[in-house]
Amino acid sequence: MEFLRALGRPILGFLIAAAIFGVIERIARAKDHRPAWRRPGFGTDAAWWMVTPLVTKTITKVGVGLAVFVIAWATIGHSVSKEAVVAFVERPTWASRLPWSLEIFVTLATADFVGYWEHRLFHRGWLWRTHAVHHSSERLDWLAAVRVHPLNELLSGIVRVAVLVGLGFRPTMLAGVVPFLTFYAVLLHANVPWSFGWLGKIIASPRFHRHHHALEARGAHGVNFAGFFACFDLLFGTYHLPEGDEMPATGIREPIPPTVWGQLMFPFRRRT
Repeated sequence: MEFLRALGRPILGFLIAAAIFGVIERIARAKDHRPAWRRPGFGTDAAWWMVTPLVTKTITKVGVGLAVFVIAWATIGHSVSKEAVVAFVERPTWASRLPWSLEIFVTLATADFVGYWEHRLFHRGWLWRTHAVHHSSERLDWLAAVRVHPLNELLSGIVRVAVLVGLGFRPTMLAGVVPFLTFYAVLLHANVPWSFGWLGKIIASPRFHRHHHALEARGAHGVNFAGFFACFDLLFGTYHLPEGDEMPATGIREPIPPTVWGQLMFPFRRRT
């Protein structure tokens, strides 16, 4: 019964996302639009919508929790109890003294800044084999947003939380911006041609992110890494959004297994 209840949450989330983004993609359809359930890889991505919340998120929560515990232990300097960790997480910091709205903004901006550099690292070396799973969708749309290898999620989550907590940000506030970033990540992958006009140089748009997933976009290790603030790409020279209505083909040249299990094992397979 508990398993069925746990399974019901991702199913409900999948159905809600299908309703919201199915309507968005139908209203503002791109040139290569087709319903998500009629494209190659539908079954694999639908399965990822179950694997990610049930397996990946659970692993990441444990990893992040251990990271916070280690930081608390290193900071407090003695045996750490559950109460001590809670007190450490809720302790007053420079960030907690900011007005509530400003603290949210600064937390979001810093988290996205750290995520930008993490994303760039995941396009290099062995980390790319972990991240390549996410780039393997040949037809990019909202459904492909959660095709993320658990190691990709775990490593980026631990590093992001460790950096932000080390800088004095509150984990509780960081946890508060995660649902927004998750929703926005799904929106970025929607198959719509939105670029947000002049605002697109500040805020990442679906067309901006589609160029990140473009088949030929990994030259010099890629472009458009920001998850929310596109201005980071402008600042560090990785911004790419050509004029016009170009909707590039997406995917990667490397052969990636088509099944969830094959994709889970892909980073550990020896290159041929």
